[in-house]
Amino acid sequence: MRAGRLRHRVTIQRQRQGEGKDEVGQPVEGWEDVATVWAEVTGLTGREYIASGGEQSEVSMQILMRYRAGIDETMQVIHPPPTGGGETYEIISALPDARRRQLTLMCKSVRRS
Repeated sequence: MRAGRLRHRVTIQRQRQGEGKDEVGQPVEGWEDVATVWAEVTGLTGREYIASGGEQSEVSMQILMRYRAGIDETMQVIHPPPTGGGETYEIISALPDARRRQLTLMCKSVRRS
C-alpha cells in the first residue's frame, strides 16, 4: 500500500455501554474513540428516496486504511476537519486483503438528529 493515498485523517469509534444512568434510570450510551488513523476516503454512490413520509438521502463510502485487527460492523468512522467535514459513517463491512496489509471499510452516511 502506498502511503501517499492515505491523506485523510479518520477516527474509528465503538459504542460505549452502560457507563451510567440518565434521569429515568436508563443506561447512558455513547461512543468512544478506538483509533485515529490515516486513510483514503472515497465516495461510491449517493441516492435520495422517500421513506416514512419524508425525503431521505444515503451516501455509500469506501475507506481504505492499513490493516488493524478488531474493526467490525458495530463501529463507526468520523471524518473530522481539516481533511473532512465532520461526517459520521456507519461501517457496513470490514474487508481485509489476503495478506492483511490493508482494510477496506464499506460504509454509509449517518444522520444524527
